[in-house]
Parts: sequence; C-alpha cells; structure tokens
Amino acid sequence: AITAPLANLTTRRPFTAVADASEAVDRVEFSIGGVTVNGTAGANDIYTALVPVNTLPEGNNTLTVTAYGLLGEVVTQTRMIVIDRSTPVARWPFDEGAGQTTADVTGNSHPGALVNGAAWVAIGQFAKAIAFDGVDAGVRVADSDDFDASAGVSMAAWVAPATFGAPQSVIYRGGSYTLSIESDGRVTTVVYPNGVAAVVQTLAPVPLN
Repeated sequence: AITAPLANLTTRRPFTAVADASEAVDRVEFSIGGVTVNGTAGANDIYTALVPVNTLPEGNNTLTVTAYGLLGEVVTQTRMIVIDRSTPVARWPFDEGAGQTTADVTGNSHPGALVNGAAWVAIGQFAKAIAFDGVDAGVRVADSDDFDASAGVSMAAWVAPATFGAPQSVIYRGGSYTLSIESDGRVTTVVYPNGVAAVVQTLAPVPLN
C-alpha cells in the first residue's frame, strides 16, 4: 500500500514516495511519466524512493507503485500527483536595505548572499536595491534542483544601469541559462536545451538610469 505521498500532492519538486509491502517481496518500483525508480528496502518491508518530476508535464500525473513477489506475484497501486509550476521557484525583492543576505520570499528557501562588494543603495522602484561594480560583485545563491529547466524557464529582473560597458550577467546558471545586458545595452537570454545554446536578444537597449 502507498503510504506517502497523500493523494493529489501538488508539487514542483522531487518527492519521497513510501510503500508498505506488508510482506517480503523481490522488489518495489515507483513509476511516473516514463521514469521508474527502484525502491530502497527498509525495516518492516517499507520501501522508499525519491521520485524526480522535472520532466513531468503540468497537471495530473499518475504514480504507479509495483511490488514483485517472491513467487512471481505482481501487485500495483496508483496515486495522483499534481505538478504545478505556476509560481516562481525563487524571488528576491532586494528590499532588506541592509545586511549581507537577501531573502527568497517564495518560501522555497533560496536565500542569497551579497558577495564581492555588492552594496545596498536607496534607488529603484521601492528605494531599496543592490549596486554591483560590474566586475565581480553579485548575489550568490546555492544551487538547487529547483533551478533545473529541462522544458523551459522564465526570468525577470528590474535593472537600472548607470553606463554600458562590458557585458553583464543579471541571472546566471552556468550551462543552463543566462540573462544578461550586452555592451550596447540590449538584453540577451541564452538557454541550453539539450546542451545547444538558443539565443534571444532584444532589438532596443534598456534605458540608462
């Protein structure tokens, strides 16, 4: 029997599935969206698996748990899982105004750390922003599976450049995607589906501050 997750779990993250085999079995498999994960056996014939979701489509997906008995028996049970990517995985308003960290307000626990001289300034939409030196200052966030983008990605940022010079990364995840301002002020987005760069660039530059 599937004991976790609860029916109609809504998630965008990998989740832990648990099944109670009730008796000794050869193995237990957890399958969803064409991906199968072998369960790890624990005490009392409890099997667990971390189930990936990054390739699953939005909406309802069926988790199928299959137990293979020692005498060739096969028992399956299913549970509906809902994939919802309608909200951001992270958002940093930069509204603290002081300190060396900035909060991710989505509740997904991706705080940022101001590094290499990044400093708070009283400008911007809400008179709170972070200034970068155009060399190596930035906000560093620990990597996470939440930032994987196998099917697509949306990025947004408010920027107020004082001058244009060398190209500047606004959002950067190496080998996955970038959002940057070029030396002429145009905005470039680069994503790497299947390892091949796809580039989109604006026709006009962003305004200078």
